[in-house]
This record gives sequence, structure tokens and C-alpha cells, in this order.
Amino acid sequence: MDKTSEQKILSAIDTNRVSIEKLAATQDKFELSLDKFSATQERMLLLLVDVKERVDSHDEELKYLRDSNDRTFRRIDDFLSPLSHHESEIAALRSSRERLEDRVVKLEKVVGIA
Repeated sequence: MDKTSEQKILSAIDTNRVSIEKLAATQDKFELSLDKFSATQERMLLLLVDVKERVDSHDEELKYLRDSNDRTFRRIDDFLSPLSHHESEIAALRSSRERLEDRVVKLEKVVGIA
């Protein structure tokens, strides 16, 4: 083999070595980026799990509040229903008393007391 062929082969080997080193550096950068992406993805999954737990917790609290609200309105309805009935009875008694007062006034006039 002559010297120029040898130099060409050595030059090609050096070029390949440089290319391999660049490729290895690029692969290292890619792996670092992939590690960062994986870490970010892991953090996002943890946040997602945390948000889901909070939503579930808020759903339970909302259900409790709705049930409490329903119980409160039922109690109010249970209180107001007899109250309305009593108001009707009171109005009827007032009307009856007014009629009786009118009759008493008429009787007093007839008897001559007034």
C-alpha cells in the first residue's frame, strides 16, 4: 500500500471517528432531553392524580352540601306547611269572631243595651 492510500484510509478513519463522536454527543443530548421529558411527564401525571383527588374530594363535599340543602328545605317545608294551615284556621276564626261581634252588636241594639 502506498502512502497516499494509507493517508486516505487514516483520514477516513479520523472522519468516521469524529462523526461517531458527534453522533454520540447528539445521542447524549437526546437522552438528556428524553430524561427531562420523562421527568416532566412524571410531574404532570402526579399533578393529574392530585387534581383528580381534589375533584373527587370536591364532588363528595358537593354531594354533602346538596344533601344538607335538601334536608334543610324539607325541614322548612315541614315547618311552613302546618304554619300555612294554622294561618288559614286563624283567618277563619277571625272571620267567625267578626260575624259573632256583628251579631252581638245587633242583639245589643235589639235588647237596647247599646
